[in-house]
This record gives sequence, structure tokens and C-alpha cells, in this order.
Amino acid sequence: MTDKNLELWESVRKVDQSKIKDANIGGHKCKSVNAIEMARMLTKALGPIGQAWKYRILWERFDNEKPIRNPSTGVMIMDGNSIIWEQSHTAMIEFSVRDKNGEWQSFEHMGHTPYRYGSGGTVYKGQAKPFKIVVDKEYGKKTITDGVKKCMSYLGVAADVYSGDLDNWEYAAQAQDEVEIEKADDSAQKLQEQIDEMAARLKDCQNFIEKASDYAQAKRSLKPHITYIGNRAASSNQKLQKPAAKAMLIIEQALSEKQKLEQQKEGEQCTK
Repeated sequence: MTDKNLELWESVRKVDQSKIKDANIGGHKCKSVNAIEMARMLTKALGPIGQAWKYRILWERFDNEKPIRNPSTGVMIMDGNSIIWEQSHTAMIEFSVRDKNGEWQSFEHMGHTPYRYGSGGTVYKGQAKPFKIVVDKEYGKKTITDGVKKCMSYLGVAADVYSGDLDNWEYAAQAQDEVEIEKADDSAQKLQEQIDEMAARLKDCQNFIEKASDYAQAKRSLKPHITYIGNRAASSNQKLQKPAAKAMLIIEQALSEKQKLEQQKEGEQCTK
């Protein structure tokens, strides 16, 4: 495998550790990443869902796991003569990614979630918890989320979490430093893009004012540009606020000059 084969993996393996939470799955303590954050990371690397990646459910089923028992008594819970089983919900997910030729390439993985299970019937800190049977009404959403997250992890999304690398505190600290640097680089790039966009809009405004037949037409033409630049002039970021405020001043002065010339011409016509 060449480094080129790992380009996608390397671009999405690191995750902002503020998006990671501790999880307990069947008594197993682990770390988990929010599904929306994983989708954002994949979208940033490949493109929007539906255009660059997608998924669909191939099949789903319920499985009996084991009879439900009251843990305080060990008695198996019955419904008449029928055993009440713990059940899980399983779905097979087909995950597809569009390749460089525009063709969809697919692979499959399963998602699982507990559907029906017993809860309580134990004593915690001196207090007895009543026993009850829980049915998770959001089982479908949770199963699909589980399956989709597994598929995304196989593409490398948040691989640092699922590989266990972040259990090493030195690696975790270094990885987070890299994420913070990337966030700063992205922020600087977006800032420059907005400054360049304002410069282009300012130039358009100057052309509109020069070519407009009158002041009213010029002001109508400038409305979307003035809104865009004005919003950035109200920014708390000085690097964005200062050029935006300067651009607004230039536009206001050009409009004011346009209005004065128009009024001057009207005055000259009245005196004739």
C-alpha cells in the first residue's frame, strides 16, 4: 500500500478531542465520537452526502439474546407461558463513496443496538431500584447511526479514536496539537477568503456607482454588497472588521459624491 492509498485516511483520522466522549457499551468502557462530527469530517474531505458519499439499509432484523430475569430474584420474566427475551436490533448498511471517475464504490457493515432489556432490580448506595422492562423507541436511529459510524471509521474517519491510539496520552497530546494547528490554518484561510471577497465586492460597487444612471439606481444595485460588507464591519475580529469598515466608508463616500453631482445637475437645470 502506497502513501497515496492512505491520503483519505490520513486526512480524516485526527479528531478534535473536544468532540470525544466516554461511552459504556455492554459494560465495556470506551471512547466515542459524535456521528455528526464524523459526517462533517468526511464531508470536508470528500464532499456532501448524496454527491460524494451515501448509504442505504439492505436489511434489518430483531434477534433474541437471552431471557430477561429480575437480577434481585433471578426469576425469569414471563408473559403467560411465553418467555420475554432481551432483543437487539440489527441492520446491514451499504456505504458508498464516489471515486475519481464518478463511479460509486460500495462496502457493507452492520449496526446494532439493544431494543428490549431489563433494568433495575438492584440496590445502589443503599437504595433499591425497581425492576422494569425497557423498550427503546429510538432503536432504528441508533442502529443506523452505529452502522454508518462503523463504515466511516473503515474509511479512516476518527481512526485515532477507534484504533485506540488516543489511549496513549503522549500521542493524544501531539494529535490535538496538530488539530489545533489545522483549525488555525483553516481560520486564517477563511479570513483571507472573506477579505478577498470584500475587495472584489468593493470593486464591483465602485463600477456600479460609476455606471449607474442615478443615485437611486446605484443604491439599489449595491444593496447585497453593502449587506455583505456591513455584516463583516460588525465583526469582533479586527482583521476582518477594519478592512470592512474601510470598504464601507469608500462606498458611502462614492455614493455621497454621486448624489451631490446629481443634485448639482438638477440645480443647474432649474437655473436655466
